[in-house]
Amino acid sequence: MSEQTIDSRILAGTATPKDLIRWADLTNPLRTSLAYSAPGKALGIAPQDITVLPDGAMYTVMIGNYFREKVHGLADGTTRLVQVLQQAYEHQQAPIQYATKTLIDSVWTIGYRRVSPTEVEILSYGRQNPIGYEQQKKLDLGCLIEDGSRRVYELRLADYKAFDLWATPENQREVLTVVNPAHVFSYPELAE
Repeated sequence: MSEQTIDSRILAGTATPKDLIRWADLTNPLRTSLAYSAPGKALGIAPQDITVLPDGAMYTVMIGNYFREKVHGLADGTTRLVQVLQQAYEHQQAPIQYATKTLIDSVWTIGYRRVSPTEVEILSYGRQNPIGYEQQKKLDLGCLIEDGSRRVYELRLADYKAFDLWATPENQREVLTVVNPAHVFSYPELAE
């Protein structure tokens, strides 16, 4: 069987167990290279944590919850994926930041980590986080922007001001794209 035949069968959902074993053998060099790269070791990634799937003329490589990346070829993609993995490692090392939104007598705290100058990953959202209550005056004001189905897609931030309750279009300092959009209440209460 050629690699293309296996690709086609996997894409069509008709792959046999034998096809899947062969696919694992074909992708093993990429998975091993990524796992044993310096950032792969730093993140504690094992080859079995890496999934490679055909995606039309490309391949989608997924590594745990760190990232999903498309590559053109299995061998050609290794160097670029190691660089992306290094960025994922650096992202994981970035500090968790917090912003608050006050609703009546509750302080809702948004825990987030910057992925780039214009993007954030939401790590937590809830009213049980003591950081929001204890440090509210030191933190930015925040507001999660949702679509019609309550999926968060942006984080609005503003400087803390005594009588402002959250970041609004009038007081916002910046608007950041959320890289892990989800239902507003599906984020954990506390960031890990």
